[in-house]
Amino acid sequence: MSTTKNRLPSLLKTAFFVTFVLFMGIGFVLVCTQVIGLIATSPAMVTWASETLTVPAVIFASAAGIFAFIHTYFDSSEMDDDD
Repeated sequence: MSTTKNRLPSLLKTAFFVTFVLFMGIGFVLVCTQVIGLIATSPAMVTWASETLTVPAVIFASAAGIFAFIHTYFDSSEMDDDD
């Protein structure tokens, strides 16, 4: 059990990193697609990007936040003995 407890912060940090990178990547694609749609004066492209990519971006952002929040409860490396 102690090995699982020791591995949990590492797994949470990895899950956070993966979901954060996915969130940022989807967000970047979303914004770039909308900018291209604006430049091309294509309202359909702007609407498509928003309707298609917003939900996955929000899901990955939420997951990253949850993983980061849970990680703070299991990471013992940031605890100070001075308190």
